[in-house]
Amino acid sequence: MSNETKEILELWRPYLDSLIKNDKFNIDSSVWDTEIDPIGGIELYYHIKQQEAEPINAEILNIQKLDSNKYSVKTAFYNLSGFGRSKNSSLNCIYDIIIKKKGKAFKVYNFLSEYTEDWSRKEVGNIVYHYTPSYSFNLGKAKIMSEYCDSLAKFFATESPKINYYIFKNSQETFHSMGFLYNRDMYDTYQIFGRTDPNRNIVYCGNNSEIFPHEIVHLYTHKYYSTLHSFFDEGLAEYLDFSIQAEKIGKRKVIANYLNNNPQINLSNILELEDRIGNGTSYKYDISCLLVEKLLEKDPKQALHKILNGGTKDEDFYFTVTSILDIEKREINNTIRGWLTNY
Repeated sequence: MSNETKEILELWRPYLDSLIKNDKFNIDSSVWDTEIDPIGGIELYYHIKQQEAEPINAEILNIQKLDSNKYSVKTAFYNLSGFGRSKNSSLNCIYDIIIKKKGKAFKVYNFLSEYTEDWSRKEVGNIVYHYTPSYSFNLGKAKIMSEYCDSLAKFFATESPKINYYIFKNSQETFHSMGFLYNRDMYDTYQIFGRTDPNRNIVYCGNNSEIFPHEIVHLYTHKYYSTLHSFFDEGLAEYLDFSIQAEKIGKRKVIANYLNNNPQINLSNILELEDRIGNGTSYKYDISCLLVEKLLEKDPKQALHKILNGGTKDEDFYFTVTSILDIEKREINNTIRGWLTNY
């Protein structure tokens, strides 16, 4: 083993342990080049913490020398409980990072900057678009998205932040840009993948387009409303997404038919249900969208404030719903089913 490989292992291995064990994200300037990325490692930290219901372990798979001062380090992450069904480990993801020599010491760099260093940039309003040189950029769509951001700022009563918007061809390329060589979600065929990083004002869009309202909404909600329940968060993003109006009706018909054929399903415990329904429909996206719509209709003046600030716990969610609709929790099932009879 070369001295440089030893140095890299001594840098990266303890940092991995700290990411897994720490309950709070800590900026580590001894590991990351914080002059380039002031909050390096935060996206990997949050990915790990999303798996918190299951113990997770990391294994360094490969250290590859790219040039005289640059290395690629591939790390596998395993869920030790195997989704709770056995004691066997299961592969969660494989993550790639770049390590470069800076002066006399090695530093870690976010894979995104390496992946997109030769990309084109175009600023439209408060959005800075990043895309491959071969991509045919649509300025008209970009202007629509910029105006939409201004409208969201008014809707949420916030400022309109400067957004770095990355256009990717599909889910696989989106994950690759973030450093994931494998991730459980990267081959999901039911939805176009997008992700928001409110810490850096980044939106990753895997729909090969200048328009992705859903993720832009998430940037606003994640950045300004830490007390928003995740179920409402997805519902708001769907409700405010102007690009899928026709799809909403079709999905509600699918859900209505599904629930008619499954009268035993109790929507009064909707947060406990298996999320996927079929044909790309989901409780968390599609019924939550309907719920947000009806709550705002019921109380146009106060419902949005109550939704955004109601709290992140499940009991907070149910309290917000029942208090706005003025019903008991057990009545949620019949209420939602009643709305769906119109479809």
